Amino acid sequence: MSGLDLAYVRIDDMREAELRDLLGKLNKLVEAVDYQIDNWCTFDPTDDIGIMGNDIAELRLHQHRNDLISQISRVTARLQALEQQRREQEQRRQAEEQRRRQQAEEEQRRQRQQAETHRRQQQQPPPVGARVFILARGDDPYKICRRAFGNGMLYLNMEYYGPLTNGGRSNGRLTEETARHLPDGARLVYP
Repeated sequence: MSGLDLAYVRIDDMREAELRDLLGKLNKLVEAVDYQIDNWCTFDPTDDIGIMGNDIAELRLHQHRNDLISQISRVTARLQALEQQRREQEQRRQAEEQRRRQQAEEEQRRQRQQAETHRRQQQQPPPVGARVFILARGDDPYKICRRAFGNGMLYLNMEYYGPLTNGGRSNGRLTEETARHLPDGARLVYP
């Protein structure tokens, strides 16, 4: 058997490359046995002992061939099982990658929706009666509102809590008019 003793071969413990190498060796052995069977020479037919020995030897060759074919089937089945495992692992890996990609896309979509919702909320005027800060630079709410609404509109539209210093704040409560028309140079910020 050219140094290949199948009694000591543990197919389940072999790596794929070793299995493919073994499969090649087994196929070559089958070819060698087939050659021996096809070119078998019989002994003198008058020699009964020779004929019996010849038949036994040929029978052993066939048995050896059957053993080799059985081993080839085992090796082939093991290779197919390894290939199936590799395909399943690849499918699991791709499914995991797709799941992570979907999670990342969903998170990005959620963040975009939050940003868009926040942007729309900032664009919309606060509800009437909402308590806000008026932020302005180098001016006070009275002057800001006077430019926007005309003289005296400040007291009509806001509860005034004092002048607005440079970069400072003045508390006010929005009315419907100030909710519709923000003063130039000022912005409203929720406390």
